[in-house]
Amino acid sequence: MKGDVLACTILALAPLVSAAALAGLIRFSRRADGRRRDAVTWLARIMIPVFLVSAGLAAGEAYFRFFHDASDSYGLSRVARRWFERHWRLNRSGFRDDAEYTIQCAPGRRRITFVGDSFTAGHGLANVRDRFANRLPDGRAYEVHVLAKAGYDTGEMLELLQDLRAQGYGMDEVVLVYVPNDISDIAPGHARMNRRIFARPAGFWVNHSLLFNTLYHRGRARTDPDVAGYYRYVEKAYSGPTWEEQQRRLLALRDLAESQGGRFRVVTFPFVQGLGAGNEFRAVHAKLATFWTGQGVPHLDLLGVFESAPGRRWTVNRYDAHPNAAAHALAAEAIGAFLQTGARPAAPAPSAGPAGPLLQPILTTKERAQRGAAELAQSRFAEAVADWRIALAARPDSAEILNNLAWILATCRDPALRDGAEAILLAERACALATPDEAGFRDTLAAAYAEAGRFDEAIRAAELARDIARHAGDEALAARTEQRLVGYRRGRPWRD
Repeated sequence: MKGDVLACTILALAPLVSAAALAGLIRFSRRADGRRRDAVTWLARIMIPVFLVSAGLAAGEAYFRFFHDASDSYGLSRVARRWFERHWRLNRSGFRDDAEYTIQCAPGRRRITFVGDSFTAGHGLANVRDRFANRLPDGRAYEVHVLAKAGYDTGEMLELLQDLRAQGYGMDEVVLVYVPNDISDIAPGHARMNRRIFARPAGFWVNHSLLFNTLYHRGRARTDPDVAGYYRYVEKAYSGPTWEEQQRRLLALRDLAESQGGRFRVVTFPFVQGLGAGNEFRAVHAKLATFWTGQGVPHLDLLGVFESAPGRRWTVNRYDAHPNAAAHALAAEAIGAFLQTGARPAAPAPSAGPAGPLLQPILTTKERAQRGAAELAQSRFAEAVADWRIALAARPDSAEILNNLAWILATCRDPALRDGAEAILLAERACALATPDEAGFRDTLAAAYAEAGRFDEAIRAAELARDIARHAGDEALAARTEQRLVGYRRGRPWRD
């Protein structure tokens, strides 16, 4: 917050100072003569663009800080994160909706349970009533539950359905709203790419000026290979062992829904920004359609529905490729008709009674690990360790969770939580599971060695981490590792 105040103060004062300097130069030039007038005139000409640029920067900062209200595809910029704070409201079950969700089905109404990711949750839509699930034709005849969160992949959806079964959640019509990137969590290199995409940028101005922060992330979207090449990366996942594993997971979703008495259906959403003759995901849609048809699962592909217009008509904005309100309205019509095919009759409505218990909040392993990271940032170390231990119990082969837990056990300021020996075991396993070019994991291993007093090994591990980071062009990580190396060479462990 102090950094924001300082950035705003500098940007606000800069045009005032430059304007005052320009005015002073002009006044002085009227009294000067000869060479002195020429010099002052030259300085005044320089100050004019300085004033204009500083005024433009101040105006841009004011616009993004006080007026601009929009999301972006990844929710990376500070403006986008503020958008979520303003418009993303959760019910008591932890899902985005104005309505509360009960465990038992409402009598006399068909329950439609949509399971999905940010497309289903309504990323980019300020009004939750604009998303397709809230706009179904004859929507009052349905009890609609939208069990969707931004960032959900197929793995999180499997955990969701398992938790629903454990709670005894009543299933009627279960609709998997599938987006091609739902395969991402098992795609090669996914964790490492995610860490790079969501890494906090370095630099005072990028972190504390909303103008520079927005421009930075918009530039990254065009130039960063992880961001700009994301869709190509996803498309490659639909072949070989990754696609075979995804098919097994999709069938597991179907089996979980049907084991609870639900009728399983699938709606496939396209990446709307890539529509047209050059759509590289057309083959992926065909592959998915063939798969679901072969399994006898009712399937609606919205690709043909949206190809009636260019992709830019359907996106939230230039920087957010999620479907906009018009796209959701069109999808609602198609999905509403799809749900009428082979529909089950609703259970008869008994006399009025209590609504029954609410669905309890569901926290997937990834969400728990993310909460642990947020707790660490807030110096809530014991809570972070507890969340990461639970996450690790669910995914013992997650290199990222192993690494995160090892880091806090090696570097925590609270001595009661530090455990160098366990940190080494966790960090060594993380390095064994990860690829050799994971500099961050080597950095954690070095911190673990240092905490255990094994400084020679800490120095070697840190030097390797630094060299890997430099080779990858990650100068920020290389600099941080070099800073830690100074302490290791003096026999001092790192404290975070």
